[in-house]
Amino acid sequence: MLGFSPSKSLSQILGYKFIPLNSILTAFILILTLRRFYKNEKKIKKRIKVVFLPKTLFTQDLENIFLPEDNEMELYYISREPLKILAKRLFPETLNEYNYLSEDNKDIQIKKKKLEKHWFYSLKIFSFITKTKCFLTSAYYLRDQHEFAKAALANNIYFIALHKEGLTTPITRLARESVFKDSGGPFYGSMIVTQNQEEKDTLVKAGCLEKDRIFVTGCPRIDPFFNSHGEVKPRYFDKGFSLSASDISQLQKRKFDIVFFSFDPEAYLPIFRGKPKWPRNFKGKKINPWDWSKLVERFHSFVFDFAKAYPDLDVALKVKQGYKIPLNLKNRSIPKNLKIFSTGEGGILAANAKVISAFNTTVIFESIASRTPVIVPAFEEACLNSSEKEIGTLQLESAVDYAENEKQFEKLILEKISNYSKISKTFSDQEKQILKRYIGSYDGKAGVRTRNVILDHIRSDL
Repeated sequence: MLGFSPSKSLSQILGYKFIPLNSILTAFILILTLRRFYKNEKKIKKRIKVVFLPKTLFTQDLENIFLPEDNEMELYYISREPLKILAKRLFPETLNEYNYLSEDNKDIQIKKKKLEKHWFYSLKIFSFITKTKCFLTSAYYLRDQHEFAKAALANNIYFIALHKEGLTTPITRLARESVFKDSGGPFYGSMIVTQNQEEKDTLVKAGCLEKDRIFVTGCPRIDPFFNSHGEVKPRYFDKGFSLSASDISQLQKRKFDIVFFSFDPEAYLPIFRGKPKWPRNFKGKKINPWDWSKLVERFHSFVFDFAKAYPDLDVALKVKQGYKIPLNLKNRSIPKNLKIFSTGEGGILAANAKVISAFNTTVIFESIASRTPVIVPAFEEACLNSSEKEIGTLQLESAVDYAENEKQFEKLILEKISNYSKISKTFSDQEKQILKRYIGSYDGKAGVRTRNVILDHIRSDL
């Protein structure tokens, strides 16, 4: 049983909304928020204590890296709120992950030094009492953790980034290199573990960390989809636009005929915290910025029209948490056979579906891993052979089917449902190549590799 509660904040635990710039009190607050990741895990002596800094959707990776009762490492977590509160208190709101270096000035440098010193003494106390040997975070560039990472290493505590933001498109890959190099700055921890070789190359080119301290291990949270053969237990489906209590109770056995995954007009385009970071050129060609607005509208209209046209099919639309259905669809009636989810793990819906449709999202790889056919909309801005598709979309080749219009979209869906079978399906060479490129592997053992890399690193000299 997991002890981790992603919704439990520091204020709920302690009633704190203000963190004093006092190292003893800060260390005390961190210690009070320290919790086991696996609540009922048996105590095993002489294990290495690893503590992670929570972030949304990071939990699924950790579950596949650290299994219960690991003989050599035990996983804990602390509240990340003290880090956020202190960063917010000292730094201007304009300073974020994507301008941490470029927005630097003398005043900010002084404050960074002040925060680093504070964390140095706080972590000295924290590590002495808790015997923590390593901190884990989910990305290398988080603004509240740069000085924390420096202080950790100064106290001989390893600081590892399980950098999970590795999937992107050619145009955004180019932009990321520039943003990491000129704005985000270097990583101050001891090691980065990432999903694929392309992301490692980007981090190296941007000067984030030395090549021999960045390791590619794959995507741990996708491991269960390789090994499930379609049997993946639903979790976290607690609410939705049209999700009743009876729907929630049925999700354990629910296998939708088709699941559509909503996306927004900026999906995988070079937009960072709402600010465009478009390269001027790509391979010698001038770039004219665009978005997926027309594609978004036609895609979502098709979802409603398709569900209405086929009332006997079980249809779902998964909307990314925190996002909404496009406004022009809000007044449309929802067909009875269409369920719209606003929470829950999209990959689980995909694994339990007969076919899915998605665009520029990780769920495509979760679907391929679980042998669920994927249909990608390829019209409007993303039409085949367009420069926008070439540089602005995931390069999936024959690992998926592309629908060039609504008629072909409908035909492909019905064919996939009619021919549904996962029992004997093996990966094609193209699927293996795509999985290797984007999520680092196709063997379902990313968690094991990541766990071993972390352990080897901790055992080495800091």
